[in-house]
Amino acid sequence: MNQTSTKSVVESGILTALMIVFAMIGLSVPMLGFFGSIFVPMTIAIVGVRHGFRWSLLSVVSAIIAIAFLLGPLTAIVEGGVFGVIGILIGYGLSKHWSISKLLMIPAVVLMLAVVVQFWASALVMQVSPTEMWSSLEEQITVSMQDMYVQQGLSEEQVTTAMTALQDQIEIMKKVLIAGLFCSGVAISYIINRLTYLVLSRIGTYQIPEMPTIKGGRVPDWALHIFLVGVISYFVKQYIPLLEYAGYNLMYLGGIMLFIRGISCVWRISKSYHPPKIVPWIVLGVFIMMSQSAAILGALDVFLHIEKRWGRGSE
Repeated sequence: MNQTSTKSVVESGILTALMIVFAMIGLSVPMLGFFGSIFVPMTIAIVGVRHGFRWSLLSVVSAIIAIAFLLGPLTAIVEGGVFGVIGILIGYGLSKHWSISKLLMIPAVVLMLAVVVQFWASALVMQVSPTEMWSSLEEQITVSMQDMYVQQGLSEEQVTTAMTALQDQIEIMKKVLIAGLFCSGVAISYIINRLTYLVLSRIGTYQIPEMPTIKGGRVPDWALHIFLVGVISYFVKQYIPLLEYAGYNLMYLGGIMLFIRGISCVWRISKSYHPPKIVPWIVLGVFIMMSQSAAILGALDVFLHIEKRWGRGSE
């Protein structure tokens, strides 16, 4: 065995052990579950970039076997199979210099499909239909929220008003479920890609794509087109009922993209005046809390190119 193979075995073994530790922490401490879903694929992506596709695949297989012995086969499939596959895809994509859109969208689609499969598998194991399982989950959320409102000392009228608003929010969430899962997958893919790049830039020189930040990221103009198509689809739902769900999802997706464009625009505008370092962060925080205003600003920037106008004015 040559030196390169020995190095690959040692590093892959260490990173695989870290993957198992992150998976166990994420499952043992519910509050840290999100971090487990980030760090597990990140370790596999690092293996893929440093040592290639074969070693990342072997790391995932080893982790699945170890997790199956420690926590059970179903957990191994979810943690190792799902998040491991995402790590393999990201590592392979970084090493092959995929475009930013592919690095974000392909893992997001895989994550969406994994959530659906996991939901159906859970329903199958529990021997209930997916519809009954969803209704039970919705009922549990409603009961827990009602108990929380009562414990806060709200009056009966206030609790009724809050529960009505909650039911409306749940109905909207069900209609935008596809877009919500996709956007969540894109966000997770972005974080994994970004952290992988930061780690690899610390331990060596690798020519891999870097995720754009709020300083240099550009949301394309067609984000507004997606939103407008969603609005049109929503208003013609009386003729084609299925367009209501398509409209909600397109409006949600387009709105998120315009929101990102809006906050990135206001960030760069505020930075162009060279204020104290705290000021751009305050402005950014205000616009994040005023999400609708940020989305409107993003839509206006498509037509008016606000950033360019203010950039010239500040120079």
